[in-house]
Amino acid sequence: MKNQTFSTYVILFIIASLGITQSALPHNRCSIVIKEKTQPKKKELQDSLIMKQCLINGDSCNKAFNLSAAISWYTKGYEIKKTPEMARRLIQCYSQRAQYKKAKQIYSQIPNDSLNHSDWRMEYQLYKELVEVDSMILVGKRIVKKYPFDGEILSSLAARYNDIEQPDSALRYTENYVTNIDSTNTFVNAQRAYAYYLKEENDKAIEIYNKMLDSGYRQSSVYYYAGICYARCDSILQAYHFLENAMKLDTDKNPYIVSQLGLVAKKAGFDHDAITYLTKSIDMLKPNDAYMFRLHDKLSDAYFSRHQFSDCIRVLNIARTYNSKSIYTLYKIARTYDAMNNWTQAKKSYLRFINEVSKEDDPAPILIRFSNESTKRLKFINEELFFKH
Repeated sequence: MKNQTFSTYVILFIIASLGITQSALPHNRCSIVIKEKTQPKKKELQDSLIMKQCLINGDSCNKAFNLSAAISWYTKGYEIKKTPEMARRLIQCYSQRAQYKKAKQIYSQIPNDSLNHSDWRMEYQLYKELVEVDSMILVGKRIVKKYPFDGEILSSLAARYNDIEQPDSALRYTENYVTNIDSTNTFVNAQRAYAYYLKEENDKAIEIYNKMLDSGYRQSSVYYYAGICYARCDSILQAYHFLENAMKLDTDKNPYIVSQLGLVAKKAGFDHDAITYLTKSIDMLKPNDAYMFRLHDKLSDAYFSRHQFSDCIRVLNIARTYNSKSIYTLYKIARTYDAMNNWTQAKKSYLRFINEVSKEDDPAPILIRFSNESTKRLKFINEELFFKH
């Protein structure tokens, strides 16, 4: 007992002599270490709560179609931690605002092992919108290989092959799909039929188009392409019937449908219809005079600025064919001849311009000003011509 008491005093004496306080005893050191370890966990919890709130606020703004505010909230959360969930929301918002490059940039930051079917579809759509055809086809092939039931992507991929005139590639995908997965998918069949149309395998295209029509899918394009296939096969009456339906359903008033109908009508011996439709297609193909005048007028200004005066005169004369009443164009022609030092033509053009202005009951102030300037230039030109002779 005395030995234990003595040992206790010795320990206390050593502690006191070393200056160790109670706060530094082993059990308190453990508590300090624990406190230090809990700090990162506390920050992680705070970040998690902030991100959750950013997600809630962003979703609320997104549902209200306030995309700008939604992007701000999602970005705030994304800056804390780049999670795939937050990235997907940002990509969706940027895509809805047609900011596809920004969406693509964020998409590239999602780890590959986190990408799913929906992400690949999103990537495909981004490449499609950015018209990066090679990348779009690459992603489309990847999707179709892993998810062969995705008819929407498959039909879009086939459409792209048809657009770049590779119908065999389109058929490789569409034929496999209708044979092994779903023979009734209208969008897949539409690209399949169009591929046969491009290859001029008309009987196969006609068969598919008729099945689409029987299923209730009645579109102008279906009637049009089927009509062309019938015409190629010299089934003129059927071609006429299909093209007539195509014209009736055409809301865009496509002049090429009308012209083809006119040509087929002539082959069928329907001369009255041929005259009607061919005349109508010619009228539809005529350019808008006011628009064409404006384009040529601006083109002449560009040529004048570059001192390409001969081209400027040529384009101004074309412009007058679309608007012969434009007096200002006469002034532009005179001014251009003047700049070329072609005094004879400049004099004739200035006189013609001044004469046309004088016929106006109430000429615009700008025409009066140019008429006065033209009179001054005429005086100068007359002097030049006098001394030249």
